Amino acid sequence: ATYRISLELRRMDETGEFRDIAEAEASEHERLALEMVRYAPRRITLMPGQPQAVRISIRPPEGLPDGEYRVHMSFRAVPSLEAADSPANQAPTAQGVSIKLTPIYGITEAGLKKTGRDPRVLPRTVIYDPELSSTLPVALSATSGMNAMAHAVEGLYASDSNPILDLMAEEGIRALATALPQIRQQPPHLAQPNQPAQVSEARAQALYGAWLCGSMLGQVSMALHHKLCHTLGGSFNLPHAETHTVVLPHALAFNLPQVPLAAQRIARALGLPHAGLAAAGLYDLAHSLGTPLGLRELGLQERDLDRVCELALTQQYPNPRPLEKNALRQLLQMAYEGIRPGAPD
Repeated sequence: ATYRISLELRRMDETGEFRDIAEAEASEHERLALEMVRYAPRRITLMPGQPQAVRISIRPPEGLPDGEYRVHMSFRAVPSLEAADSPANQAPTAQGVSIKLTPIYGITEAGLKKTGRDPRVLPRTVIYDPELSSTLPVALSATSGMNAMAHAVEGLYASDSNPILDLMAEEGIRALATALPQIRQQPPHLAQPNQPAQVSEARAQALYGAWLCGSMLGQVSMALHHKLCHTLGGSFNLPHAETHTVVLPHALAFNLPQVPLAAQRIARALGLPHAGLAAAGLYDLAHSLGTPLGLRELGLQERDLDRVCELALTQQYPNPRPLEKNALRQLLQMAYEGIRPGAPD
C-alpha cells in the first residue's frame, strides 16, 4: 500500500481529546514546531511486513525560548483511484514512461535529484505493445500521459531543438490529448484466462504519442518544468507522474510570453483557437482526466514552498524566461492550490 506522511497540528480540548486545527489557528509555539521539523520520505509504498525508516531532524531557530513545542506526524493510506480497473495479479507498465528510450538517468542523493547521460543505460530493445497496456489503470494512464507530454512541451521551446523535433513534439501532444480522454471514457477491459486482452485504438494512439514525446527527452534540453519536478520529487518525495501533471500548466504559463511559436503549436495540438490558451488548455485536459490539480493533493506542505523556490533557483536548467524569485514563488503557490492559469497579459 502507499502512504502519505505529513505533519499535523492537534490541540487537546477540555475533554482530553485531540482535535485537528488549521495552520491559521496555530499558536506561535505550534507554528514554530512545524517549522523546526524536517523529515523524509513523505510518500512511501510498502509491501506487507516491509520496514521503512523515516528520517527526522529538528532545527530550532536561534534564541528559541524554552518550552513545549508539539506537532503530530500522520501516516495515511493513499487510496487507489482506479483499483477496480486492475486485477490484483496484474502489474501493468505506465505508457507515458518514456525515459527507457534515452541515455538519461537520475540519482537522488541527500535529498537532491541529479541527472546525467550515459549510453550504457540505453536498452537494446524496447517493445511498445498496446495489448500490454490494456489493463493499465485509467488514473495511471492519465498522469503518465501528461508526464510524457511534458517532454514535448518543453522540447518545443528548447534552445537546441530543430524543425523535425518540433513536428514530432506537436504530433505527440496531439496524439495523447486525443487518446487520453477516450481511454478515460471507456470501461476497463480485463483479460480473460487464455485470451488476449482487448485493445482499443485509443491505447495504441496513446503509445504512439508517448513514443514521440519520449523521443524528445534524449534529443533536447529540458527547462523550468523539469527543474521544479526534479526538486519536488527528489527533495520532497512527491510522486513522479502526478507531480508533472500538476506543474506542467503553470510552468508553461510562466514561459508563455517568451515562447509564442511553441505556444501556438501546443494550442493547435490541443485543438484550441489561439496560443494564449495553451497553458489553461493543459490544465483543462488534466481536469477532464480526473487527475490531481494541486501539489497539496500530493502531500506537499504549504510551508515547504519557499524551500522549493530556493532549490529551484540553484543550478538552474536553461529556460526561455529568466527566473525571478517572486514570480517563481507565485507559480508555486498557484500549483500548490491547483488554480487554473489564465491567458498572459
